[in-house]
Amino acid sequence: MDTNLKSENKDNRSLYCWGFGKYGQVGREGINYSINPNKIIISDIDLSDEIFMINGGEFHNAILTANSKLYMFGKNSNGQLGLGDTLCTFSPSLLQLPNNRKVIKVACGGEHTLALTEEGNLFSWGLNIFGQLGLAHFSFKNTPNLVDLKLEEDEEINDIAAGAQHSVFSTNNNNIYSCGCGKTYALGNGKTDNLNVFTRIDEFNFNDEIDKLSCGVYHTACIIKKERVYLWGKGDILQYEKPTLINIYQNLSPTKNKRNEITYKDIKIGDDFVLLLTYNDDLFLMGSNKSGQLGCKNYISRKSFEKLDLNDKVKTIECGYNYIYAFTNSKKIYCWGNNKFGQLSLTDCSLCNEPKFLEKLSSFSPYKLSCGAYHLLAIFSKTIEQETNADNLFEAYNKIIKVGSLPKIIDGTNLNALKKQEF
Repeated sequence: MDTNLKSENKDNRSLYCWGFGKYGQVGREGINYSINPNKIIISDIDLSDEIFMINGGEFHNAILTANSKLYMFGKNSNGQLGLGDTLCTFSPSLLQLPNNRKVIKVACGGEHTLALTEEGNLFSWGLNIFGQLGLAHFSFKNTPNLVDLKLEEDEEINDIAAGAQHSVFSTNNNNIYSCGCGKTYALGNGKTDNLNVFTRIDEFNFNDEIDKLSCGVYHTACIIKKERVYLWGKGDILQYEKPTLINIYQNLSPTKNKRNEITYKDIKIGDDFVLLLTYNDDLFLMGSNKSGQLGCKNYISRKSFEKLDLNDKVKTIECGYNYIYAFTNSKKIYCWGNNKFGQLSLTDCSLCNEPKFLEKLSSFSPYKLSCGAYHLLAIFSKTIEQETNADNLFEAYNKIIKVGSLPKIIDGTNLNALKKQEF
């Protein structure tokens, strides 16, 4: 990747965004998409405050600091930023919850947002046509609303997750509650009815501690006691009407992969595909592969997990609707899948069906990554600066990708034409 980027050796953990940006989710006004990482400036942040969490939704973002300051920016047509209006915001704006409650976790969905507070309260805002806010109605809300939860005595929320059109949370009593769109069976109750209140999945008992909770476009998944993985929801490829124990060993050699030796660290879901990361730092994938998101050098979808060999151990995983980022133990960034909006920061392909090592971006010491639907947020420990010479491909690209002039795809032909074009 020839990015013409340089860095300053400052350990300031700056936030950058790139990819699809029509609604301001990459921090720039008037840009449909950008291959080039754009630095995000939070104008009113305390310099001693550190970014604790970043989370990308379909077209909007949330930034949570160590001091529980919540900032939102991007698309806001259904109030998903919670700022009291429906105007897109191109730079992070501070969102204060009622009574200045402190946020400890935030989850961005399709066009809605969930926030969990220090006191254990759940707030929701944004699109609510399927009841995904859990507020007992179907009207959208452009400010944070306290969700009235019907929990058991001494029951508390442990984790929250937001899908494209549904929401879930898990509790210390090993329960999972869901609401929103039921059409794809993502609510886990075996029914297709929409629910506008968070309802416990009584049809299935998870029994043990729920370690991880994840939502995708059509699916929900959880990891139980680091030993078992359950998945539910129906897309074109992965179809599970109720929580189903996933057998990762189906295509694995029993002599090399003994069942009691594999424990699970993380799970992520995109548009009808699933990533599963083990405590041995091995990565397994299954599901739709239309954009090459399974990384297996073809576009053939599969209904069982297969291990992806990166020749490196994977530390963390993130995925958007149809693309993936992996951060390895050797501090390298790999990516693959859909690149039609520049979300992979690659200049030579629109689809990438095998992992590509992003050497330049890896050199800036990545700290945290989070994928939106078609854009990426990343925190780097070294500042990325843009060189402004006239031959810089990215500068030329940013001039042509103003709103209304979006090229159909990014590929070698388009880029060669851009190089020859005069501005």
